[in-house]
Amino acid sequence: MAAQEEETFYVRSLLDAANNLNSILQKSPTPQSAEGKGSLDTCRHRCDVLLTKCADTTAITADTAKDCLQEYAQILLDFTFIHENELVDENFPETTTSSRIAKILGYFDSLLDLAKEVFPDIQPMESLGVELMECVLWRKGALFYMYCHQTWPDTDRLSRNKTNFQQNLRDGVTYLQEMLAVRRPLTVDQCSERDDDDTFTLMKSGIFSDTHLLALMYAGEMCYWFVKGQKEEDFDSMADFKAKDTGTQLLKSYIDAIKGPLQGSGWNTDRAQQILRYFDD
Repeated sequence: MAAQEEETFYVRSLLDAANNLNSILQKSPTPQSAEGKGSLDTCRHRCDVLLTKCADTTAITADTAKDCLQEYAQILLDFTFIHENELVDENFPETTTSSRIAKILGYFDSLLDLAKEVFPDIQPMESLGVELMECVLWRKGALFYMYCHQTWPDTDRLSRNKTNFQQNLRDGVTYLQEMLAVRRPLTVDQCSERDDDDTFTLMKSGIFSDTHLLALMYAGEMCYWFVKGQKEEDFDSMADFKAKDTGTQLLKSYIDAIKGPLQGSGWNTDRAQQILRYFDD
């Protein structure tokens, strides 16, 4: 039997990134909320532990490097979540939101770059794992959704930020679609004996969690805002963004899941059906 090929990895890059993150955490202002302060303290402690684990780079195996990379990712996600919550609590202030969102997205992008740098021969999804990869994309898309949800009702603010708003809608939908595509829908052969029919039906549709359902609804509603904006706010067309078709597909998948396997589980389709009727007008 052929020997398994040894995985190439560069832990020095991870150690440098962890040191940099530790510096950012130490310099980060104390959040106003008690929850935010507790989260920041936890991030600092976990980063200290990670640095200790990574200190002897010569003793780290590929599996250990993956564990360390995933821990780094969790710390970064928890840290950025503090900033996301602050934006929500402050109702996405118009003067600072764009730069703060860009900074948060920059952290996410740097994580994916680091994954490629530490493990250059495999995709970030393989080194980070499916759930972390989905989480990064979900957080990107959900951040744009929350911003657009706050901005959409404010017509004056919308008119001042129309171009940026349109781009954020398109980007938000794209990130959520990428999140939904991380895992391939299951086939019959992949369904384990313990999976009941309803669970398999959801997984066959590419729905593996409540977050996947929310992603369908969030992306569908952002498509609706874009279509409505084209009709009422003079939004520009985007050749690479078929908002009506995309939104229709996403919301039908959401409704099929709620009215099928998840019927009676507390999910509601009223808003999704309202949007589909608007698309049909």
